[in-house]
Amino acid sequence: MRALRHFAVYRCAGCDRALPVSGVLCPDCSERFRREITAPCPICGVPEIECGCFADGKKSPFERVMHLAGYRPFGVAGRMVLLCKDNRDTPLLDFLSALAANEIERRLRPSGDSVIVPLPRSDKARRRAGFDQSAELARRIAGRLGIDYADALEHKGGRIQKKLGYRERMRNAGDAYSVRDEVTLSGRRVILWDDVVTTGASAAVCGKLLHKAGVTHIDLCTLTRTVRKG
Repeated sequence: MRALRHFAVYRCAGCDRALPVSGVLCPDCSERFRREITAPCPICGVPEIECGCFADGKKSPFERVMHLAGYRPFGVAGRMVLLCKDNRDTPLLDFLSALAANEIERRLRPSGDSVIVPLPRSDKARRRAGFDQSAELARRIAGRLGIDYADALEHKGGRIQKKLGYRERMRNAGDAYSVRDEVTLSGRRVILWDDVVTTGASAAVCGKLLHKAGVTHIDLCTLTRTVRKG
């Protein structure tokens, strides 16, 4: 079965080829992934893994922004993100969380007052998959960095974001998310985490909600950022 490492056959998360030994990517996809994370950002020209641009070059509401690669549906990074959404594939989650933790350590320099907060999936998506991949990755990243994890945001429902334009997404996200009453983050440095940012609407709304809750420093970190054509 595809990308499930607890079976005897290990398969590449990038192309689904059988691997001779346990692992995540075959040599060809490892090279493709390296090219994806070092490809120039279409906005600023800096390699994607070093880029600090927000979605589509919009003005960022965050202190700092980082992502690991551009999201392309048929790219290696894009395929790994899609696999994470539906498969609780431990080696793949370990691989991506280790990569993200290394880059967060290098670029954001988290400290003792840092806390990682995931953008939650909708209840419907979580029930379908059986877990929340964003939260699962965030927990692993927090553990690797030795910082706190907080399930601070709640997804209350709403229309499916991918079918909406940016302004519609902003309005929808404003109704879809809230900060949990029992969570106190005032005075903490928050790393807002998601697996992919498309228009940035959900992240921007969640950032505003966290600011209203007393957070003064928020960085945004995602695995991928959608690459627009043209």
